[in-house]
Formats: sequence, C-alpha cells, structure tokens
Amino acid sequence: MKLLNLGCGKHYHKNWINIDFNKTGENVIAYNLLNGIPYKENDIDVIYNSHLFEHFNKHNGINFIKECYRVLKPNGILRIVVPDLEGIVKEYLLQLEKSLLGDKNAQTNYEWIVIEMIDQMIRNKSGGEMINYIMNKNIVNKNYIIDRIGIEANDLLNTNYTANTYYLKKNNNQKLLGLISRFRVKFAKIILGNESHLIDIGKFRTIGENHLWMYDRYSLSKLLQECHFSKVNLTDVFHSMIPNWEQQNLDLIDGKIRQPNSLYIEAIK
Repeated sequence: MKLLNLGCGKHYHKNWINIDFNKTGENVIAYNLLNGIPYKENDIDVIYNSHLFEHFNKHNGINFIKECYRVLKPNGILRIVVPDLEGIVKEYLLQLEKSLLGDKNAQTNYEWIVIEMIDQMIRNKSGGEMINYIMNKNIVNKNYIIDRIGIEANDLLNTNYTANTYYLKKNNNQKLLGLISRFRVKFAKIILGNESHLIDIGKFRTIGENHLWMYDRYSLSKLLQECHFSKVNLTDVFHSMIPNWEQQNLDLIDGKIRQPNSLYIEAIK
C-alpha cells in the first residue's frame, strides 16, 4: 500500500511517504504542497494530514482537497485532522458564561480560550500571545491548557516555537536566493523608514504559522462531498478506516493525544 503523510513536520512513520516543505528528518521529502501533490492519478491508497489544512486559505484548501481526490485510488482513504472550530467555540461560550457568574477558575480559563480561538489567526510574531501566556511564571491553569492543546503546550515553552507546518516557508538553504531576499528586505526597510516594522509583520504572515481558515464537522464534511468524496465519517484519535491504524501512532505521542482540540474526519474516494 502507498501511504502518504502530508505536512508531516517532525511526526511521521517510516513506512509512510512523508512530505513537508522542509526536510525535517531522514524519511521526509521536501516539497511545496501549494504546487499540488507530486503523484499521478489513482496512485495512492491512503492520505493523512494533521494540522496542515487550516494553514491553506479557503481557495488553496479547495484545490488541496481536489488534489487528494486526484491522486487517491478508487476506494482510497483520506484522513484529515484540523482544529475543531465548533469545539473551540463551545468551550469559549462555556467559559464565558461561567466567568459572568463569577467563577474565578473559569475567568482564568476564559483568558486562554480567547487566545486559542483568535491568536493563531491574527498573530504577527512566532508563538503570538499563546507563548506569552504559557511562559508566564505565574500561570495557574497549566493542566487546562494541556487538556486543550496537548503536547503543543510543551512546545510553546521553547522560544523558537513555530507551528508544525512549514510548507509556506522560503527555502533558506538556497544561499543565493536567501542573500537576494535579505538585500531586498533591508532596502525596503530603508525606503519605509519608521514603517519598516511592517516588513517583519508581512514576512511573518507568509511563513505558514497562521491559521488561514477554520472548519467544523459540517463545513469540512460539505467540502469533501462537494469534491466528490463519499462515505464522509466523523471519527476520533483511536478509530480509522486505515488498515492497522492502531499501529501507525500518528495521532498519538507516547500514548498521549497530540492535539486534543482537534476534529477528525475521514472520507472515501
């Protein structure tokens, strides 16, 4: 079977074909998925992607789903994991109502859920308000945050944190292009003067860390059906139509859920 893991970051299985914008490991192929999926029609048995899809804008997201359909074999399986817009909104409303009633714990959790809901879409620096919040020495709701975002809470303790998808980043290994790019940035900053900070903001907004769209079980199911997928099913971390899923360990790390605030959907070509 041909098993394809797209936008794998550093979490992949050696028996899969693993693709990310940068080569993040020995078994990873570097490729820009905005250029499509580099396989012929009806060639792949299974496609998996986790916390990749939300980093495409709506238009590119539709093209990506069409590409998944194109390269999958008939009866091939697509598994998508994304942040669950519905779950985040419900949690926000729950903590809001409790906060209005004077619940002190809820008021603390409310601060976090607002950041979780908004920060990755509007942030202008790596880690955004999420990293500022978690690195606060006086944090009192660490367990709540870990329950919400799992191992990502530990990643955010690293000041060099960026999201687990890098497919929009520029390839800095190309030294000449990198030199030209840096020259252009410096020249633009000279021209902009006091407004030069806009260059840094604009550059950051293109690296792929921001969420450019979000999905719930209705919108993602509808999109898959519109792209001609059938048997669209809501599932979870532990269940899949993918053969021997329990042995793949892609949604778990050391038995713990990678992204607890996720939506899991599968579909058949």
